[in-house]
Amino acid sequence: MATTRHPDGYFTSSLLSDEAKVNSLLKDLRTNADAEAPLDARELKAIARAAEVDLACYNTDIARAETALKRLNAERDLLYRYSAACSSIVRCPIRLLPTELLIDILRLCVDDVPLGPRRFESSLDRLGRRRWIILSNVCKHWQTVIFGTASIWAKISLQFIPPSKDLLAKTLIKRALQRSGDALLDVSVHMDVQYDSDFDDVLPLRRHSVSLLALHSRRWRIFIFDFHPQEFQDLQRIHHRLPNLEELHLHFRSAKNRRQAWAEEVRMIRECTLFEDAPSLRRIFVEDMSPVLPWSQLQSFHALLTENNTEMQNSVALIAHFSASCKFSFIGLEPTKAQWVPGVVFKSEVYSLKAGFYFEEKMPGQPRSGLDGLLSHLELPQLTWLEFNAERSGTLAWDAHAFASFIVASGSPRLTTLRLFDTLLTPSQLLAALACTPHLEELAIEDVDIHHSAALITTSLLTQLSAVHEGKFRVIPALHRFYIRATFLDVDLHALSGMLDLRAKAPSASDLPVFKCRISVLVRRANKFDEMCEVLKDVLDDRELDVILDSDADFWSP
Repeated sequence: MATTRHPDGYFTSSLLSDEAKVNSLLKDLRTNADAEAPLDARELKAIARAAEVDLACYNTDIARAETALKRLNAERDLLYRYSAACSSIVRCPIRLLPTELLIDILRLCVDDVPLGPRRFESSLDRLGRRRWIILSNVCKHWQTVIFGTASIWAKISLQFIPPSKDLLAKTLIKRALQRSGDALLDVSVHMDVQYDSDFDDVLPLRRHSVSLLALHSRRWRIFIFDFHPQEFQDLQRIHHRLPNLEELHLHFRSAKNRRQAWAEEVRMIRECTLFEDAPSLRRIFVEDMSPVLPWSQLQSFHALLTENNTEMQNSVALIAHFSASCKFSFIGLEPTKAQWVPGVVFKSEVYSLKAGFYFEEKMPGQPRSGLDGLLSHLELPQLTWLEFNAERSGTLAWDAHAFASFIVASGSPRLTTLRLFDTLLTPSQLLAALACTPHLEELAIEDVDIHHSAALITTSLLTQLSAVHEGKFRVIPALHRFYIRATFLDVDLHALSGMLDLRAKAPSASDLPVFKCRISVLVRRANKFDEMCEVLKDVLDDRELDVILDSDADFWSP
């Protein structure tokens, strides 16, 4: 039986019938009826045999077509990759990006780079910049950019590396130092104290990795050191070799195997002179105590007072070292551990003080004293910024007499910013405090312990802040920034709107172009906040006002 080729080159059978004829035969088969065009058995058998031959031809051509299709797909994919690679060389947009922009993009994604089967980044991974190494394997261009960008390698984090890995850490540091070129370094060292058994467990093991970093201390810009005083031995070479150090963090901790009393450890830190000669040093963060520093040049000093500190007065006394260009802050002051010496007053020229109190036991409804002990031992004639808070651990009781006495003893400083957080005081006490600070430009207050005491932010208070006499506000006429935190705002909102409108229209010497106000509101029901926004719509939309109303943002701080 003759066969032919289809125009597409593949086999086609001459036995093909239309669908209707096939369906007719199947119907006759199901009904056992005579066919309309009867065929004898011999002819049917001949058709079946011929069809089997043609089906084999179809199978042969299908197999050949599948083989060809597989080849075509593979060759197409290869050609696509070849074409894409060629296009990447001449037209790929990411290759045309400036190096600085490419690095910014890579910085955004480097933390998401998988490290393989390991789930967590080890300290050695962090030190060796493993994620950056993985990114550098994408292409030669990325490798050149990453290895040639000094800022990537200028951050050296040496944390929790056991002594057995110290030499490997030293090798990784050498690589980072080489690739960072002459860039200034941000160095972080946090190591567990390990004692040397050859010296009767008295001296900590020397860290070759830390000693290597010390050799390059001239390049340090930021140094973060979580340490025990005995570990200063690895840093002896940095003395008088810190010309570029701008920021210093010293986190003190006692050794696991304590060999000295806490007082002895304090002495070791206070007598440390490693950082006394650092002409660029401006910002300091310490725990409890400080080594000898170039005090007069510092611009910011922050101290964390820990529970081990039983002589907190000595930590606060550091304020006496600083000049008028410095802001001083501390958190964790426990009044019972202050050990204030009667009659001792610390005089300082600092322009800013942030004092954070800590009370070990929370006592709802019972504000804790402590303000008098602090303020009675300070004289700050250049103070322009004052802030109190209790670090979420309780409520600080306001001491009106102590505050007024402090202002007088300090020579009535020109205080322009007053922030009272976690501090319980009445509207009348606040107004008395504001009377002592007539030059205020910024005021931040909050309602605290609302369930046990009356609110501070009241309609009466807002009315007092709106009162005008002879064209001038009676209370803090220069106010241009007003922050209210954690309040139910159970006041006449029209009174608030009127006060803000009046303040916005008043002339001000402030550098802010508009009156600025931030209010975080605690709401008792869902639609309450929307109602507030509707009432305050005019001031929220006023171009002469910068007013933002936050819902339940009691964690927010201006």
